[in-house]
Amino acid sequence: MSLLGLISAKFTFIFYLIGTTLLCAFLNGSYRFYEYYYDTPPVKTSYEYIIVGTGTAGSIIAAGIPSRDVLVVEAGSMRTSLMDVPLFQPLLQGTQYDWQYQTEPQRNACRALEGQRSNWPMGKVFGGTHMLNNMIHFDMMGNTDFSGWFESPELTRKFLEYFHRWGKDPTIPVERLQYGTEFGEDFLDSMQAQTKCIERENFCEKMEELYSRLFAKPNVTARNGMRRTASHYYWEQRRPGHELLLNAHVLKVNVENGKAIGLVLEKSSRTYEIRASKGIFCPRELWEVRKFCCTVESVHRNTSKRLGFLWFRIYPWVRTFRITSLPEWIYFCGRRSFPCARMT
Repeated sequence: MSLLGLISAKFTFIFYLIGTTLLCAFLNGSYRFYEYYYDTPPVKTSYEYIIVGTGTAGSIIAAGIPSRDVLVVEAGSMRTSLMDVPLFQPLLQGTQYDWQYQTEPQRNACRALEGQRSNWPMGKVFGGTHMLNNMIHFDMMGNTDFSGWFESPELTRKFLEYFHRWGKDPTIPVERLQYGTEFGEDFLDSMQAQTKCIERENFCEKMEELYSRLFAKPNVTARNGMRRTASHYYWEQRRPGHELLLNAHVLKVNVENGKAIGLVLEKSSRTYEIRASKGIFCPRELWEVRKFCCTVESVHRNTSKRLGFLWFRIYPWVRTFRITSLPEWIYFCGRRSFPCARMT
């Protein structure tokens, strides 16, 4: 490498290092600013509905729920517009907007990583993990992809009907990834050419359909190149009677006669007990606590069913998962409340 090239490479590295440092500092600073700006307690002590979490599920429920008396609770802070720029996605991980989860040291994996641990970014922000991911949207799913999530084929069918509506309504727009390379185009062309060497027409059609599903440019949840989530749609609606409570941590869900009637939350070092007259929606994001307490007997499928919560399949490998950014204990509630983790 020539001297000029070496100097250019060094300046590029220094410029990148300074830029990323300033951006990360800005992101962490904006998180604290929004903590201060939205440091308001709940207006009331009772609502018709309480929605816990503003990830994809929580925001969709909040956007469509037919009520003007709703409390939406989010543990994280408000997002900044810089998070809508896809280029900044890797820099969001490890900031205050991330729960900063890590796996336990692995014996047969993560050997190139420090301590053989893998980072599992999850959004601690209005919008949830959808504000941190790569926005990839797989729209070519079938029954076999989700059959293990639900107890009956009817529930799977209803879920798929809603799943395939994405991109066709304003909730979460889906568009084809605009950027591409010549290598990517050549690779897709070669996959399409594989079907032409098969003589049998019926089999050829099946192969062509298969390759078109497995090899294609990905779709992304974006609008004009900018990140787009369900939380954007909900925020733009400005629904009357809805109250958004940020930086609030749910401590427990109160239960009376087998029915969830309210919850206890913590915000700005103060505790509030809020009641729900009609219902509490706890999307799956709330139960990420399973990753480190799924072996605890009091957090199991039957209890959640009895209280009306939807429970997804627990994978065997989550038993080796530990959330290092949270205290390694579980806040157990009494007989009249439901156990969950204290996320502080």
